[in-house]
Amino acid sequence: MKKTKILGFTLIALLILIAGLFIGYFIGLFKSYGDRVEVSKRQEDLQVRTESYQPTCDDLKEVGNRRIVKKGNDTFVIDVSKNYFVVFGLNAEPGKVPVTAWWGASRAEALKQACDKN
Repeated sequence: MKKTKILGFTLIALLILIAGLFIGYFIGLFKSYGDRVEVSKRQEDLQVRTESYQPTCDDLKEVGNRRIVKKGNDTFVIDVSKNYFVVFGLNAEPGKVPVTAWWGASRAEALKQACDKN
């Protein structure tokens, strides 16, 4: 009879332990999913801000020019080559995972648009 009670308590303790492991695993899984959703939203927002950044005429005139522009927690790097330019965006909010975005286009068309505004 004593063996049966000990075996019963052992089985109950083992079931509680296994249930706790599963619950802990799924709680961690849901928390990581929430973090991914937040990063994805920040990524989308940064992509919009990066695509909204339009290099100036002076930015685009010099080939090989790399200009760094800081706006709040966003940093934009404009890299100009002979035929193209690329705008890289980096968001480094304190306490959060950094996210990046970029866009690029033809330098000739961008020069026309940027320099004709002036």
